[in-house]
Amino acid sequence: MNDDKYERTLEELEQHACKWWPREVRKEAQKISILHTLLDTQEKFISILKLADKNNANNLFEILDASNFAYNLFLKHLVVLTDFGSEPLQRINKNFTNMFPTGKLVYNTGTGKKLYRLYNRWSRQFFQNISRQCSM
Repeated sequence: MNDDKYERTLEELEQHACKWWPREVRKEAQKISILHTLLDTQEKFISILKLADKNNANNLFEILDASNFAYNLFLKHLVVLTDFGSEPLQRINKNFTNMFPTGKLVYNTGTGKKLYRLYNRWSRQFFQNISRQCSM
């Protein structure tokens, strides 16, 4: 066996490692899972999407504020919907100023290009907070 108890070979890990979470840990994880919250708020999330004006991104924030729907919860729904995990979100956070050097996002809704200023609400700090919460 390796002298350093923290460095084991793959074979040693196979002999000593626990390959599955114990039942108690699984039960505890289920209690704090975001899944229940997402299921409970799914109808409200869909309603917000239906109300949002695709030609006015600021409208979405107005709806979120008016409905008291947390930004991080809305983003978590989007992450699940798009299968966009917290790791890519962390990359956006780390490369935010490189990806959006002007602080603007230009997108096309099918009726022409739209401009959205990211720094008025979606600043680097916002992405840091969201990506931290999504990785929990």
